[in-house]
Amino acid sequence: MVSEFEMSISYAFLSIFDAGMEYAFNDWTEQHTAQGFSWRPGSVSFRTMNDWGGRSVINVLDDEKVAVDPDAQRAIVVPFLIGPAGTFTVATIASTRKLPLPSGNYALLFETGFGEKGEGDDETPMWFKLTFVPSVTQVEPEILVADPELSPKYPLLMTAEPA
Repeated sequence: MVSEFEMSISYAFLSIFDAGMEYAFNDWTEQHTAQGFSWRPGSVSFRTMNDWGGRSVINVLDDEKVAVDPDAQRAIVVPFLIGPAGTFTVATIASTRKLPLPSGNYALLFETGFGEKGEGDDETPMWFKLTFVPSVTQVEPEILVADPELSPKYPLLMTAEPA
């Protein structure tokens, strides 16, 4: 495991981008919303299943293969490049977390679902896994698990404008 932390989700998205990128957040079109992510080189934003500021646990992992958690209610894989600085950022509008990972090409697996409500919790917490799998071949974007809110059209849209 690279890291585990909590973030508050706002505007129904979680972004991962090169730590040195200027204008790192992506704009969204209807097609991006339908497929659950907005991607451009160095930056990807994933749509979350809830738009609220409650606690969300984020696990950032590195692994040898793409393997979907059986509890995932949404899973998407996209290509991702970690630049020469060996750092990337996980962010929402309200907070950011900069993390190290060796530079190179990766398959980035985004997974999310809802956890168990704890005693005194008003909301059911969301969880996220971001798994970076080193890749020497071209990574094809794919929706691996689609919940009812997704309605992707293939080929998936792999261009976005900075927000």
